[in-house]
Amino acid sequence: MGKLLPLVVFGALLSGATPAAVGSLRQQTTPVQTDRSSYVARCNHSGEKEILCQFTVIASLHNLAADTMHLHPCMPLRRKPIYGIELADTESQQASAYDPVWACAAVAKVLSGPRSEWAHRLALPPGGLRTDTFHVFGPRMVQEATGAPIGVMEGRFRLQYKATLCRDSACRPAPDSLTTSNAFEVRMDGEASSTAGGR
Repeated sequence: MGKLLPLVVFGALLSGATPAAVGSLRQQTTPVQTDRSSYVARCNHSGEKEILCQFTVIASLHNLAADTMHLHPCMPLRRKPIYGIELADTESQQASAYDPVWACAAVAKVLSGPRSEWAHRLALPPGGLRTDTFHVFGPRMVQEATGAPIGVMEGRFRLQYKATLCRDSACRPAPDSLTTSNAFEVRMDGEASSTAGGR
């Protein structure tokens, strides 16, 4: 049985098409582009048996849809979008150890509420570009008995935004093809790579 680690999801937000963001757009090959193709997760022991690894991803999201894209914050007053860190191999039977576990108060109401609640969403118009900095860490869950990570800690991953596309009052989930990043490699530093075997 797994134990959920008492970790908080953090993310710094930079919105708007800054000159740097516009420059990255010219080189962007997917709707969501990460700043690197590989990352080193810096690891340390958070307890007697448990290990905690973290790395930072800067992602640029370009709205290639004809409709406004709405990203969703976990909390209405926190202007940081919900995201996931998934395995690049969609056929894998395992899961990412870095995928956030979101416990969002009233988030369902925000996602499905009337137009008066759209102010809580983060709107990106057609052709718009935004850049977000995500401080990614894991594992999110560990084996209760051994402290071993649950999920994959090293390999190829993708970042995905939670988003909807809206025109007037009609909204629909944004397809994965518009909200999923390029694949990137993650490896753990030092001895952590050999000591933290995912389950």
